[in-house]
Amino acid sequence: MLNPKAQFRKEISLEAVLQSAYVADPLKLYDCCPFTDGGAAVVLAGEDVAKGRRRAVWLLATAAASEVEPTVTFDGNGYLVAWEDYRDSDLLPPKYAVFGAQADATGKGVHPAASELASAGAQAQPSVASNGSVYLLAYNGTSSNTGVLLARRFDAVGQPLDAAPISLASD
Repeated sequence: MLNPKAQFRKEISLEAVLQSAYVADPLKLYDCCPFTDGGAAVVLAGEDVAKGRRRAVWLLATAAASEVEPTVTFDGNGYLVAWEDYRDSDLLPPKYAVFGAQADATGKGVHPAASELASAGAQAQPSVASNGSVYLLAYNGTSSNTGVLLARRFDAVGQPLDAAPISLASD
């Protein structure tokens, strides 16, 4: 095969792809990447947005880790994408954090790299929303082995508005 570093180095026929089992309808086996390939998020734009653009795809963030639980919101001018990230998964216990990236209305990344939005302890299952001027990030966290629902607010350029996470609920 063309990539000697590929995890699966065997040719797969079109027939095998089309006849593969469903993983989650409409996705079949060969539509999905194996766990060891990492994760990805895709923002799709309508033809009216993509038409005439020299570059129709922009990379928001990369990391050699496991990125899961993506969530996205639009504030009228741009997007905030957040996800659960296991960048230090070789640590015991693993460090789970919430990372994020911003994109403008066309989907182009605003900053050159993803930012860690929530990191103290284990942070997971992010959800984002916007009222048009402020982004709200809510996520599950831990504090002294107690589960808590936390939130952070960010301005339109991604700067935190709160010195510390806001505790919404706890075990």
